[in-house]
This record gives sequence, C-alpha cells and structure tokens, in this order.
Amino acid sequence: EGIAKDWNHAFKKYLGAGKVGDVKNGWLEFKQVLAAIISSGGIPVLAHPLYYKLTNSKLKRLIQDFISNGGEAMEVINGFQNPQKTNYLKELCLSFDLKASLGSDFHSPSKWNKLGCHTNLVSGLKTVW
Repeated sequence: EGIAKDWNHAFKKYLGAGKVGDVKNGWLEFKQVLAAIISSGGIPVLAHPLYYKLTNSKLKRLIQDFISNGGEAMEVINGFQNPQKTNYLKELCLSFDLKASLGSDFHSPSKWNKLGCHTNLVSGLKTVW
C-alpha cells in the first residue's frame, strides 16, 4: 500500500522492538495448552522433541512434565532424520510409555514424507492413529 518502500524499511520503521508494529507474544502455560487440547477431544503430542536442543536430562524432564499434565504421545519422526535420532526417540517413547506420532513435515512441495508412509519406522510402539 506504499506505507514502506521495501521490507528493510518496513522492519526498520514499524516492526522492530518497541515500534508501532511490535506485538509481543502471549504464551499460555504448558498446563493450559494441554488442557485445551484434551478438552477439545484431541490427543496431546510433543512435537519434534529434538529440535529444542535440550540436554538429555532436560528433555527427559520436559517429557515428564508433559506426561504429568496429560501428554500422551511424542513425534518420533518429523520429515527426514537420521536413524540414530529415530531410534533414540523410539527408546524414549518406550521408557515413558508414550504413543508415537509420525509427521510428514510438509511445508512446501519439496522434500517431505507422504502421509501414512513409513509406519514401519515406528513398529513396536503404540501409535496415535
């Protein structure tokens, strides 16, 4: 609409910290998010747990907190990942008695897993579906 001459100008003038277009995120508490999922009939799934870059002990504490607030499943595969990561997440599912989820990680028509494929990668686990 001609308000800014380009992206850089828009961010510099309107979208930086403290500027008129700066909107702070209001995050719900973990417990509230899980309660909302459960009350709407959904199954809480901990998405892409290795992307949080947590140490093993912090990841296990996150999983325990997730379960204590009603969490039931964990994403074991998200797009393409190496077999070691998949095996580690499978072990975590087994040790915490979580169901497994398998995602396609679709963001655009490029490299992604087709839905419903590769379910053999989570064999031996209880699954969300």
